[in-house]
Amino acid sequence: MKKAIIIIISLIIVQSVFGQGEVNKVGTTAANFLKLEVGARAVSLAGAFTALANDASALHWNPAGLATFNRITATYNNINLYADIKHQFIGLIVPMGINNFFGVSLNYVDIGTIEKTTVFEPEGTGLFFKNYNMSFGISYARMLTDRVLLGITGHWVHEQIWQEKADGICADIGVIYTPGISGLKVGMSITNFGPEMTMDEGPLQTFSDIPTEEQAGTGNRDLDAKYMVESYAMPVSFQIGVSIDLMGTNSFVMTNKANRISFVMEVNDSFDNSMRSKYGVEYEWNKIFALRAGYKQNYDLARMSYGAGLKIPYQGLDIRFDYALADYGDLGNVHVTSIQIGF
Repeated sequence: MKKAIIIIISLIIVQSVFGQGEVNKVGTTAANFLKLEVGARAVSLAGAFTALANDASALHWNPAGLATFNRITATYNNINLYADIKHQFIGLIVPMGINNFFGVSLNYVDIGTIEKTTVFEPEGTGLFFKNYNMSFGISYARMLTDRVLLGITGHWVHEQIWQEKADGICADIGVIYTPGISGLKVGMSITNFGPEMTMDEGPLQTFSDIPTEEQAGTGNRDLDAKYMVESYAMPVSFQIGVSIDLMGTNSFVMTNKANRISFVMEVNDSFDNSMRSKYGVEYEWNKIFALRAGYKQNYDLARMSYGAGLKIPYQGLDIRFDYALADYGDLGNVHVTSIQIGF
């Protein structure tokens, strides 16, 4: 009880003291699609999922969560983002014995068709091109003890805009600690840690116009040249969060076998932004039906999110459907649907 209160209060103090008025580096990182939220359940809890991480979206949030699975589990997530951006996430988790867990995941963002413009044709040329981003991940998790879970994910990352493209690698490392107090879990993760990416392929060749005859006295001719491009850091982020049962089988507040209410909180400190926090509440009835809500603090547009879930056992399969609605202010609402099947 005391440990849970101390951890929660500590997180609140850290966020309130260091999370306001910082100078951030927004717009200075590559592969920002890696920060897009995955999983309807996690999105409905405002993304405060690092400590909970016990569904297949743990492949994205905290790979240590893979060590909670006892059967092969697959998931598909469809996220309808603002500006008609399409986002899909596919994952598979495979337990290997008692203590080893593997997973693979594919994260794909289709930004859609964009019309090509030039300096001389700023209204458009009539030519269109595709813009997409993707990453492929391989995960491994292990139970270090009955209370400590450790996981790691390696990603291959690809970004493409017309004929320009960039490839990179990064890794996620996560830990979940379960003290055995009222369903308390403490989770920590470092995500997207890796070397810089450079979009330095494709038609970057151009011509440079040397000074005119009046300026240089040598005539005017074009020379072969190439646009110089910068390298950008990966969107490294550190998360620490807690999850605690206010009602449930192991709750110190109210013991109940049929109903569970969990409170989750998380503090996020990323390379390109100031410290921010997330809060969520999940109610679950008989491990079949769930209602959820979340709130984000110190975000530019995102605030409230809501969602529900339904679990349906069918012929030995464990099937779960989840839905989330997140409010992004001027950008509109984001709708997330997820299906998870345990075999």
